[in-house]
Amino acid sequence: MKSRLLAGLAGLALVAASLAACSREPSTPTPTPTPGPPVPARYLADRPPVGPGAEIGEPYPFSLYVHCGVRDTYFDGRRWMANPRLDDGSGNPPPGWTHDDSNGEMTLVSEDHAVFKSRSGRTIEFTSWPEDVEWSPCF
Repeated sequence: MKSRLLAGLAGLALVAASLAACSREPSTPTPTPTPGPPVPARYLADRPPVGPGAEIGEPYPFSLYVHCGVRDTYFDGRRWMANPRLDDGSGNPPPGWTHDDSNGEMTLVSEDHAVFKSRSGRTIEFTSWPEDVEWSPCF
């Protein structure tokens, strides 16, 4: 009986120690989020095509997110606006769009102008997102 009691107390001590360890704050500080509009996780990168540093005239493999139509993208470390915006009139991809239409190459043509060319041959122009235009996410 005494050995069961000791075993039970040892088990209880182990559970208490485990819970205490879980409640400690991590030794690595949590990074502070950067200001500005939220950037979807699929866009986070520290080098081109998503991160800054794209070279003018250099094509980069690229995938457009077209769930709400072709309206904007994140390339070369910044947001871009499709010019013109392409959708079906209800905020969906244009009629007939396939996987090959949203995958291709993005090329920085000038500091404020980029062109996406899809695998299927569609070409879409983008301009740098104007600072005075508020960005709204696609849901």
